[in-house]
Amino acid sequence: MPVHDWTRVDAGIFHAFHHGWISEITRELNRIVPAEKYYALPVLIFGDTVPPGNVTKVVDVIEWYANKKKSVAVHRRTDHRTVAILDILTPGNKCSRGTVELFGKQYRGVLEPGCNLDVLDLFPPTKHDPKGIHSIIYSNDAGEYKFDPTHPLTCAAYVGGADAQAFVEPVAVGDVLPDLPLFLMSDQYVQVPLESTYLRAFEALPEFLRDELNTTISI
Repeated sequence: MPVHDWTRVDAGIFHAFHHGWISEITRELNRIVPAEKYYALPVLIFGDTVPPGNVTKVVDVIEWYANKKKSVAVHRRTDHRTVAILDILTPGNKCSRGTVELFGKQYRGVLEPGCNLDVLDLFPPTKHDPKGIHSIIYSNDAGEYKFDPTHPLTCAAYVGGADAQAFVEPVAVGDVLPDLPLFLMSDQYVQVPLESTYLRAFEALPEFLRDELNTTISI
């Protein structure tokens, strides 16, 4: 199923889909990671559980959902250390310069100690990230990465630590999502089946919402 235009619905609808997609990805990772070494859980890593004081403003509501969202963490069984994180951005992560700078700092804080990271952004760039989220997170491409405005959405995999690397898959509304590597070690990864997990999460939405989102693409 092609990627939908999630700007057509409010942040609460995407939050519900986001919750389902995180759950599906977690289940899939627990099926494909070496079970004797690793396990995956949905966790609150990026954000704050305390909602803003005034959630009547639209921007506060959007940020509130961003602060409530969960990511997927893969842990090593021997010591429960987090070796990889998969995060899906929401509108609240990009609603202001401050929020963009915050998640960029948080992501770099994950990568620098050696944790690996996957980031999915199904929302178009804003004035706060005009060249997409990859340019906010990662600066070691030495000019190799070129933002493509015809494919403004991003699926990116990062290897953390001193030998940090980035693997970026630009996508657009209407594209089929790629399988994305999630690194467990610098030389070991599993392929996250984004398309099949996305489809299962999407099918859990009410039919009228699916119909509204499907009107923008050819199924």
